[in-house]
Amino acid sequence: MAKNSITDYSKTAASNTDIQSVDIAEGCLPSGINNAIREIMADLADMNDGTVTLTSPSFAAASLTGNLSFGDSDKAIFGAGSDLEIYHNGTDSFIDEKASGWLYIRANDMVLGKYTGETYVKGIADGAVELYHDNAKKIETTSTGIDVTGTVTADGLTVDGVVDVTSTTSLSTNLQNTGGSALLPTYSFNGSADVGMFAPSTNNLAFATFQVERMRITSGGNIQIGSTNSGVAGSLDVSIGSTSTSGGITLFSPTNGTHSIGFADGTSGTDRYRGYVEYQHPNDALAFATSATERMRIDSSGNVGIGTSSPSAGLHIDNPSNSAITAILDTDNSAVKMVFRNNTETGNNVQIGADGSNLVALTNGTERMRIDSSGNVLVGTTSTSRTTVGHELHASGFARHTADGDKSLEIVRKSSDGEMVEFFKDSTLVGSIGVVGGTPFFSNNNNSTGIRIYSSGFAACNASGAFTDNTQDVGASNVRWDDIYATNGTIQTSDQNEKQDIEALSEAEQRVAVAAKGLLRKFRWKDSVEEKGDDARIHFGIIAQDLQAAFEAEGLDAGRYAMFINSTWTDEETGEERSRMGVRYNQLLAFIIAAI
Repeated sequence: MAKNSITDYSKTAASNTDIQSVDIAEGCLPSGINNAIREIMADLADMNDGTVTLTSPSFAAASLTGNLSFGDSDKAIFGAGSDLEIYHNGTDSFIDEKASGWLYIRANDMVLGKYTGETYVKGIADGAVELYHDNAKKIETTSTGIDVTGTVTADGLTVDGVVDVTSTTSLSTNLQNTGGSALLPTYSFNGSADVGMFAPSTNNLAFATFQVERMRITSGGNIQIGSTNSGVAGSLDVSIGSTSTSGGITLFSPTNGTHSIGFADGTSGTDRYRGYVEYQHPNDALAFATSATERMRIDSSGNVGIGTSSPSAGLHIDNPSNSAITAILDTDNSAVKMVFRNNTETGNNVQIGADGSNLVALTNGTERMRIDSSGNVLVGTTSTSRTTVGHELHASGFARHTADGDKSLEIVRKSSDGEMVEFFKDSTLVGSIGVVGGTPFFSNNNNSTGIRIYSSGFAACNASGAFTDNTQDVGASNVRWDDIYATNGTIQTSDQNEKQDIEALSEAEQRVAVAAKGLLRKFRWKDSVEEKGDDARIHFGIIAQDLQAAFEAEGLDAGRYAMFINSTWTDEETGEERSRMGVRYNQLLAFIIAAI
């Protein structure tokens, strides 16, 4: 039989006389052996890529670096008796423990869930076992029992122990039973069988202690304490609720007694009555207390006393601690005012009140200040207008001070030098106005630059107002001043002690200076022509690009010389990079003169 595949090979060596029709019998040609080895190698390659599969291979041990694939209903079988099988039948997957033993799945922590990630069961080592519904935990075991999230629906419930029912939301508990009495309540408490609640009759609920009914809630919603009769004077300590409009709480007391409603936060001392409402029958007065101290009283005449137990007027406020007194007044009139005066005054000179939706303050019968309906504070004026004398503090943070024939604002700093006004952008300090040595300064806190006005003029300073030397510029290439009007020209420092590398002009530099003399031109500015047309005046000077070219013609870099300037910046509006060339004429003219 021809051996066309590795599965055709015989375990008997003498039976393997050909491979893929190549003769390897005794006495075959050497070329046959060579070709047979090649065929064996091809068969091994077929095994490697799965073209040829082994029927029933047996391994003492194996190590895989790829997948081990099984066909539908092909099984991975374990155990001498084929006790454990793992397989897929084309539709479902199975793990079958066919022997009489247990199936153990063991791990430190374990999750049983959907292959896409949804959890069914989670087991935590030395901890809880959790059950999930639609990936949401519903049941968790604890060291004392179980924790259930959601609603438990059961046909029955047997509890051996204490039932603790809690909820962070609304809780509904339905307990049903019949009968019961004060002697033996239907629902009682552990260790106190005669303390509990019961239904004495249909739709009535009663509470008992020591085998005696103490309180009842009737079918009409009335609460009865100490009696089973409603609304009978002398028989009830408390009667609550009624279907009529006259229902309420009634406290009964003899004419020489005192009854109160107290509010406690403790069981001893004044904690038993931190707040209370007390009616004193002997003098027919009603007292109100907080922090265990009487605060207000209404006497038998209807006088109200706050801070006093003996009110002498309709409203008597006594404030021995001199703390602030706040009063709220309501009236149907749009204007209501509260008057302040001492016992010797009779007029209404000082008033605070409401004018529509505005709060107003008056002295000597004249309005002095108001807070309008928008939250603006107005002093000396009743409207927000820059043409009206007065002060305005707007709710938006804006302030306006208007004076007629006088200064509008005066800012004073006493004793020490320093800032008097600070300017912020959001929470960042960006500038300030201050005083140093009796002179004012204006500073930019972002880069510690500023201007200080002193007896000789104005000079550069830092953010604290201290003078600075040779640190600041006036204008820049993209923020230029137009004209400067002065009696004298600028003074340039030219002290030998502050200079170095002092040399005469080189021959190349002299040639540039001579060329620069011939580059002087007359011209008109484009923006002046655009603004004034033919009236734009003629200027004289040099073209910076021509000067730059003159230096380059002699192999020199114009940027090395301070007379030539080429500045680059980013336009704040367009974001484009821009540049502008310039010339320092004092240095240019000195340069040209040096070559004459």
